[in-house]
Amino acid sequence: MKRHKTFPALIGAHNFKIIVEENRRLHEQLLEAIDKQHQEMSRALQLKELNSILKRELHEAKIEACQLRENIRLDSNWGEKA
Repeated sequence: MKRHKTFPALIGAHNFKIIVEENRRLHEQLLEAIDKQHQEMSRALQLKELNSILKRELHEAKIEACQLRENIRLDSNWGEKA
């Protein structure tokens, strides 16, 4: 029965060590990228919430401005009719 060589034996111990080190380095880069992605997603959710608040405040300010314009118009018309 023929015995199969292990992967390190096929590529050589030195090359295997290089591959293992590269794998470790790439794994570390992946973990850092995932962490950064999670941070950016959290930031995006915070910005979405802030945007929603600002839109609501803008809408309320527009309504208030329209009401003030209407009050000013009514006040100016009242003086003309009296």
